[in-house]
Amino acid sequence: MDSPEVHAPHAGHTGHRWLDIAMACAALLVSCVSLYVAVHHGETMEKMVAAASWPNLEANVTVGGQDGPDTARLGIAISNTGVGPARLETLEIWHGDTPLSDARALIDALAAEAKPAIPSLSARLEARSLVGTVIGAREDSALLTVAPEDSGAWQLPIIRFAVRVQSRLCYCSVFDECYVSDTRARRGRPERVAHCPEPAVPYRDDTTDLIDAMPAAPGPVTKP
Repeated sequence: MDSPEVHAPHAGHTGHRWLDIAMACAALLVSCVSLYVAVHHGETMEKMVAAASWPNLEANVTVGGQDGPDTARLGIAISNTGVGPARLETLEIWHGDTPLSDARALIDALAAEAKPAIPSLSARLEARSLVGTVIGAREDSALLTVAPEDSGAWQLPIIRFAVRVQSRLCYCSVFDECYVSDTRARRGRPERVAHCPEPAVPYRDDTTDLIDAMPAAPGPVTKP
């Protein structure tokens, strides 16, 4: 006994060739538009997520003391004014055109601002390692603080030093999007980079090495 013949269904036709072609083109156009909308929506959502976690690291220099207007203290901190955490990858600090490789070099440059009026600097130094660490949104992390014993005499040298300090730092977001913030560029905003460049003279903020390398430091080095 022969089995019944099965016919595959065929797409409906209007009987007009030009109308069938127009309907097919319309369906293809709708599919393309839907695909574009889906891709664009995905890109928009990705940008919204990145914007909601965008970091903005800055190196801030302060010259004021906490014990009154006649006191002076030099402070350098890394501040995250963005809305997402960031990992500090590299840090560079200059005094004028001179790169500073560590806290010892920074103190020497500060002491030079007061010579010959003040022959030596006696101060308390507090330092902290920040390179390689994550700094949260709206967080200020102190890098270094120099508190001279003769605070009043050091007000002007500290101010002269502070206005000549320049910095460049590179940091990355949680999405590994990296940025360079350079105070010498004067652009007012960080520059997006594919990866953090290797500094010619990086600022070394390792406090363990700092303590070992500074036996003649003018004041104690406080390790966090």
